[in-house]
Amino acid sequence: MTIVTIERARAECIPSWRIRNVADHNQRQADRTGDRRLREQARALRILAMEIETEEMAAAVGMAA
Repeated sequence: MTIVTIERARAECIPSWRIRNVADHNQRQADRTGDRRLREQARALRILAMEIETEEMAAAVGMAA
């Protein structure tokens, strides 16, 4: 996966669960190979997924109100 910013995730409507799946995949690969770059990328993707989830929840609450 290429580098994804929160702006790109919003623009392309990439759901948080998809980003988290990629993060999990990268983590498994990092565990298998010992690749620090993949481990750092997985961490960054998890943070991005949490930011998007926060926005998704805020939007859901806004719709419910």
